[in-house]
Amino acid sequence: MNLITLQIAAHPTGLNWYEGPWDGWSLKEMDRAIAQARKVTLGFTLVLAIEAVFLALLDQPSRRSTVSDILVYGMASVGYLLTLALAIVVNPTDSFWELNDDHDLATLSPDWYMPALIGVAIATLTGLTIWLFARTRDVFRSDASRGDGGRIQ
Repeated sequence: MNLITLQIAAHPTGLNWYEGPWDGWSLKEMDRAIAQARKVTLGFTLVLAIEAVFLALLDQPSRRSTVSDILVYGMASVGYLLTLALAIVVNPTDSFWELNDDHDLATLSPDWYMPALIGVAIATLTGLTIWLFARTRDVFRSDASRGDGGRIQ
């Protein structure tokens, strides 16, 4: 979403940040802000990708899950969701990023941008919840098949 928004912002129409027409200087400032925003987006993407790989490595279907595994899955999922929330709140195309509002890329972002980011977060939360529920159900099913009545010891 950030990269799509940055691509849209890279072709400005109307007035610039200072309520004047775009000129060479303001376009250069915008290019610098967009370059920085792309670097930050890449950083967040790499961190989230590493965390996603870690979650995928935790999910080994060949081995039976235990209660302690579910706790690890839960903590890893919460860590992933917190990183995603941080990436959404402190993203380089939001006015929060540049507190002085001198080069606010948020003014150049389309109206659908923040709802789309929130939609991604809700879809991720839903997916992780379903995954964690399925893993938890496997734990209780394997406990019941052992004959201890599904009790956690």
